[in-house]
Amino acid sequence: MKVLWITNRPIAAGERKYNIKATSGTWMEPTLNEMKNHPEIKLSVATVANISVPDHMEEDEVEYYFLPKGKKAVYDYRSKKNIESWKRIIEKTSPDIIMIWGTEYAHGLCALRAAGKIPSVIMIQGIVDTVAKNYLGGMTREEIAASFTLRNLIKRDTLFRQQRFFEKKAVFEKEMIRLSGNLIIENEWAKCHCEELYDKCRTYYCRQNIDACFLGREWNRKECEKHTVFCSAPGYPIKGLHNLFRALALVKKKYPDVKLYVPGMNDPFSQNSFSGLIKRQSYTKFLMRLIDGLRLRENICFEGRLSSEQMAERMRKSNVFVVPSSVENISTTLREAMAVGTPCIASYVGGIPEIVTSGENGFLYRYEEYPQLADFIVRIFSDSELAEKFSRTAKPQIEELVNVKRSVERLVEIYSSITGIR
Repeated sequence: MKVLWITNRPIAAGERKYNIKATSGTWMEPTLNEMKNHPEIKLSVATVANISVPDHMEEDEVEYYFLPKGKKAVYDYRSKKNIESWKRIIEKTSPDIIMIWGTEYAHGLCALRAAGKIPSVIMIQGIVDTVAKNYLGGMTREEIAASFTLRNLIKRDTLFRQQRFFEKKAVFEKEMIRLSGNLIIENEWAKCHCEELYDKCRTYYCRQNIDACFLGREWNRKECEKHTVFCSAPGYPIKGLHNLFRALALVKKKYPDVKLYVPGMNDPFSQNSFSGLIKRQSYTKFLMRLIDGLRLRENICFEGRLSSEQMAERMRKSNVFVVPSSVENISTTLREAMAVGTPCIASYVGGIPEIVTSGENGFLYRYEEYPQLADFIVRIFSDSELAEKFSRTAKPQIEELVNVKRSVERLVEIYSSITGIR
């Protein structure tokens, strides 16, 4: 069976070719590495990149195709030129089925429009419609207004405009789901939201994978850095970093030495040049004001971009891992931390309650209830038996859920079910 993947960025050989350091979508590579050796599958991968002309390469019998991304914030999926470019890739690869990795990027819609009657399926990663609705993460209008920056004036990209950007993306997401009609999901939460967008969609269950480096690490209470919290929350409000800061201030009253490690962001207080001020996002300014107001400068370490190996090691060394998001589908980083065995706390949102049972393999709390988040952090800090219980329970559960061989076999079953090819 010939399969064409449409990914949100260059992966594997393409990632190396263009020297891309990915911070998201890392679950695609383990699946690719297993899929390319499957005896029944001939795999091709296509995506967009920051290039001026189409490109092509082959590695390990996988064909890679790259199209120019363009300068627009949203890929021009209505462009006849872009549709024709995707048609040429589809003609070259002659797929029996096309799989789109996620609904977040408009080149996937362009590919679906070019596909005609070729069957397709979408792997649901996040649901943009829910991101748009929860983007501001509970921030008030007053907080947003007080965070206005020079960048907002120049680029006109206030937090409200950023939210509207996701609302626009939700429009083409809905069309993608309607055009394909076939969706791969991981949980009941995703199923009900996808059916709200298109009630005739057909859903198939399959687990997404995580990098083996997380499964290869093992948290040990005696070896971790005491009173440390790790949170992989990018610099936008939906991920809830601001509420974690508020919880941290409460934790600090009992544990003055508490330390929060935040990857994916450079230290905003070190970027005081004029160019740094121009580039500063509203949410970053809000976080800076919050940090100073709560007197947390000495308690937060911004680590910048980390590789998967570095993330796994930081999780292993941390006392607690927190997901404070206002919405999540599956939270790959949560599963990664649970695979390491780091005691976890997560907000009760999206599909998270389907993998975390509060009090058994971690703690769950209402997103806005940061005092309870603080209490749970303190409880794990102070109760070594509880921390070890969470670690001991979560790690084997995730190892059972995330099995790359089993998930690839399941994908092949789904492809066969949709195409009728056995």
